Amino acid sequence: MYSADMTHSKSLPDFYKELRAGQEKHSGDYYCAVHDAIAKLLGNCESYKELGLAQGTTAAAAILQHPVSVEAIDNDLPRFNACRHLFEDYCKEHKIKLTIREMSSLDPKAVSSADLLFIDTVHKPEWLAKELMLHQSHTKKYIVMHDTVTNNANLHQVIKAFTQINKRWEIIEYCTLNVGYTVIKRISL
Repeated sequence: MYSADMTHSKSLPDFYKELRAGQEKHSGDYYCAVHDAIAKLLGNCESYKELGLAQGTTAAAAILQHPVSVEAIDNDLPRFNACRHLFEDYCKEHKIKLTIREMSSLDPKAVSSADLLFIDTVHKPEWLAKELMLHQSHTKKYIVMHDTVTNNANLHQVIKAFTQINKRWEIIEYCTLNVGYTVIKRISL
């Protein structure tokens, strides 16, 4: 995973533009395609939740779409905290409710409601399966997962199995560019 010292950044848009460019230079074209998918989906959402904050690139992409609220959860925040003030300042200026919590994505206290949930955490099939079961009933519209092409698409297989068992969700996009991502949508029964 690419990360860089971004403490020189003066604003969240600058932070995002530079860090995204660095990630794509390091990891290849379309590595950040999931950001564009999230931005598009947020056009139909008011709240965004992220599991696996890391340095905050994807959270910045979401915040720049101006949802009403953003919540991010990670069990290790030092890389994010270096530029946390950029997120807080931008959200305050644009009246976005921002909540950052340091805990495991599998902690029952991590459960809360959101229109769109983004998962980019441990990247192990059994972990993702537990996250989906824990968080799906509190997610109103979409769940997006990153890195679903890597490791023989084992995370995508978990997602397929989840949607086969849970008929309230369907896969609406499976992007196989670079590390890939998968989007599932809540459906009415």
